Amino acid sequence: MRVLESEIEQACVKIAKAHKCILLKIQGAKGYPDRLLLTPTGQAMFMEIKRPGESLRPLQRHILEDLTLKGFKAEEIDSVELFKHCLTGLLLPNGNPMAIKNEV
Repeated sequence: MRVLESEIEQACVKIAKAHKCILLKIQGAKGYPDRLLLTPTGQAMFMEIKRPGESLRPLQRHILEDLTLKGFKAEEIDSVELFKHCLTGLLLPNGNPMAIKNEV
């Protein structure tokens, strides 16, 4: 059974809320990432959510690379596990262990 992009996105939104984060939906900006994750620690990361195995379009890849070169954190997310890994890195930049909740 294939995992849909919307399923990954919905799970990520729940996990973000459980950790007092905001996962904003970005619309109307062609090629820009789907979401912007904002944490209660003042960290931010642009996220392009894809289903597993789906590739970024060339414009999306270019924009993610450009954002990164400009000093922004920007990632392609193709699984809930990768989202949790990124969230842990933002909430705990020193790498301290923390259990990331799956749902509210």
